[in-house]
Amino acid sequence: MLTFSHAEEKSFTLYKAQKPIVNSRGEYRYAVQLSPFYTDSLKEKADKAGYTLADVHKVKPGDPNLELPEVRFAADIVSNLIGRKPEQVRSWVATEFEIYATPSDLEKISRAEGVISISELEGKEANIVLSQSTTTAIGDTISGSEVVPWWLSYTNTLGNYAPPSNAARLYTIEGPLMSPISQDIVIGSNQSASSSVDIWEYWHSAHVTGVIGAKQNNMLSRGVNPGQPISHKGYGIADTPVINALNEIVSYSDVARDWGVISMSLNNGAIQYPGNNTQEFSHARGRAMAIASNYHLILQSAGNNNSNQCGWGYTFNDTALPWDAIMLVGGHDRLGNRSANDPVYFNHTTPPTVVTAEGSNFGPCVEIWAPSQQITSLRYNSSQTQVLSGTSFSAPIAAAIASRHGDYNTRPLQREWFLKKNGQYTGKYAEDGSAIYSTKWNSSPNSLKRHNIQSAWSPQTNSGISNLYNGSYNDMWNAGAPTGTVVLDLGTAKNVKFLRVTPRSTVKMHEEFKIEFSVQSSTNSTGSVIGTYQDFMVPKHGDRAPITLALSSDMNTRYVVLHAGNYGSWLAYSEIEVYGQ
Repeated sequence: MLTFSHAEEKSFTLYKAQKPIVNSRGEYRYAVQLSPFYTDSLKEKADKAGYTLADVHKVKPGDPNLELPEVRFAADIVSNLIGRKPEQVRSWVATEFEIYATPSDLEKISRAEGVISISELEGKEANIVLSQSTTTAIGDTISGSEVVPWWLSYTNTLGNYAPPSNAARLYTIEGPLMSPISQDIVIGSNQSASSSVDIWEYWHSAHVTGVIGAKQNNMLSRGVNPGQPISHKGYGIADTPVINALNEIVSYSDVARDWGVISMSLNNGAIQYPGNNTQEFSHARGRAMAIASNYHLILQSAGNNNSNQCGWGYTFNDTALPWDAIMLVGGHDRLGNRSANDPVYFNHTTPPTVVTAEGSNFGPCVEIWAPSQQITSLRYNSSQTQVLSGTSFSAPIAAAIASRHGDYNTRPLQREWFLKKNGQYTGKYAEDGSAIYSTKWNSSPNSLKRHNIQSAWSPQTNSGISNLYNGSYNDMWNAGAPTGTVVLDLGTAKNVKFLRVTPRSTVKMHEEFKIEFSVQSSTNSTGSVIGTYQDFMVPKHGDRAPITLALSSDMNTRYVVLHAGNYGSWLAYSEIEVYGQ
């Protein structure tokens, strides 16, 4: 990390990568972070300059024209200072753009209005750890010419499943899914790049998609949700392709007002967002995951390192935030035990080699469990099934079950509640003493309600306040000061358990600034108090990374008062959601 100051006292920080990306001309690839308040101020200018948002009905998920016009406009302005064009604009899971530049170009870029920080992009790869054995596993049954895996009955998903027309969209972020794609699965969209690592990525993706949605059609294998369409992002499993995949998913979801589920069967070390000054660019993936959790419940594989450390997936201060809509999924065997080492023959080499899928990770970052050992699914470029082991398959099993709950209007926090409250104790414990609760489908579940906000009021300003409940996580309300109050009107008295708040902020990705909140009930729309304060201190935050305030005692109220102070930025929000039963 290098820090320098300009003559006008503008302090600037360049974040260095462990393995930077450098092109043949010796130019480094950088991510340039922009202030959301600056880009928001450019909306009118961007429109006059011809920058417009594409019609969601005329584009597909991932279309670059779904970028926010004001962010694309700002990226072009800054890039023009060094006579280049942005290589990639991310306006949904970040407010930033990528560009190739020489180190001497950074002085010009860093002086530009709206630039917050610059990071070298990281070129290291992620890992997937799996093992392969036979075409069926112990506990599987055969129905005609179709394998019925043991974990379907275990998860209560055995039987017909017809995805309704308003079903939630399910995304997989994986290695590439390449032709020939099995006729046993339904791919709603497939955006894949050729594997730069190993043909094994093709096998991995085919297996994951089969676990989710292999048809019930008397051939090959059967998945959790037979015939469910899958939207596949197969750009690779390094940081940058994963961030780009998340950006594309979120762009479509925000414009279409479409909430769903993301399955991520990949790991490459701890992803802590917001990070701190000792963290490298991989934490940009954590930021992207946090922002994407506004729209989608994210199920990430916990990893197969036989470890109780939070070193292989998304964490917050080396633990799991209980209601952040990002869940690490641990793996268990058919007896409910934590998955152990599984040494088997790996048959895609000649001669076959023995590869060991080590035991499932466990510990404070694992929030839910699902089957992961001896999982039968589809084999790439083959008319055979195969059996693999690894938490790479516990995540899509949990994701498929979560996507059954509700529809495309069901919010991520509601799906997280569903998985946690309807999971069942296997009767076994992990080595850290935590009980193993396995993901189960329940057609009459314990559910969480999202309460509609009828109106809102603030003593600071009511300009843009309807943005707080319009279903978009980009439009903002700004108090115009570091502190402020919002009063939410639910229409009638409701049970309130959670507030989920999405802040807008100029805090840099590696900085740590707290936000303090107080929540109380009120007798009227101007915030006259009838309840006691419930106080919360969130030690660090980031732009558009949602914060869930879990009330220590439920409220029954029509009016909810939210006081807050941001120690690193103006106080601003793009959305507030209220939940209860």
